[in-house]
Amino acid sequence: MSLPVPQRYSPQFTPTPLPIPTRRPTHRAHPSFSDSSSDGSVNSTTHTHLMTQNPYQDADEDPLQALCHALNVAAPAPLRAAQLTKTHDLAVLQRTAPVLPTHLLALHDAPLSDPASPLALVPIDLAVFARMLRTDLTGGVRALPRPPTLPRLPLPPRLTLPVLPLAVPHLPSAPLLLLYALGVRRDPSALAGALLPLAAAAEFPAGGAMAQALARACARDDARLARYAAHNHGAWKNVLALGVRDTRVLSVVQTVWNVTAEGRRLWAREHAAAAPPS
Repeated sequence: MSLPVPQRYSPQFTPTPLPIPTRRPTHRAHPSFSDSSSDGSVNSTTHTHLMTQNPYQDADEDPLQALCHALNVAAPAPLRAAQLTKTHDLAVLQRTAPVLPTHLLALHDAPLSDPASPLALVPIDLAVFARMLRTDLTGGVRALPRPPTLPRLPLPPRLTLPVLPLAVPHLPSAPLLLLYALGVRRDPSALAGALLPLAAAAEFPAGGAMAQALARACARDDARLARYAAHNHGAWKNVLALGVRDTRVLSVVQTVWNVTAEGRRLWAREHAAAAPPS
């Protein structure tokens, strides 16, 4: 069985600051982000968890869970490419609520030709997705799979949804981005708070102060700073590849990436100055 796989590519980007709203964040960076294993290895259970959860989100909210609850379905377990099928069943949370998804995205950032490639299954309303994002889900096919025909209330206990594979540049940050890009969450400062340490996000939207706070927060842990850089660069590439229409979301992610890049520059400069002469 072979499914069409739309490919997305990110254009080159040179960080430049953008004006963004001034509300301060209320989200706290996930405490597990600063923890790293002694040998740097990641077991299969941890890897599965990271497929659907970014490493510095609010500890009380998983982006995929929030997306699913907004569309009245239970969150699906992450899959591997070998388990991908044309349809997938999801449990309906409230059978008396007429809010349901029409399709299920199978997000991936590795080739589906590799059976072990991780997938994150994200429910969407196709009309909302088309309105909020510019990306083309057809992948060259003439028509998308039709959504299910729903009976009257109460709804069935389970819903069978057509699956649409979608390649993204960076899988771990994609659910969080979609949570805001699709309008489920609307506070841009909270998005900044989910992508940066609390000390840096508290300075939002003052980019210079945010960068300085990020460098201080990671002063003794360059590996932690590198993880922020990799994740936030991936989030920005997802914004470009998916064609996010909400300018507030675009501006926040761009500013966060600017801040992260500047924070790394400040960190490198400070450590170079502190190094003993050779």
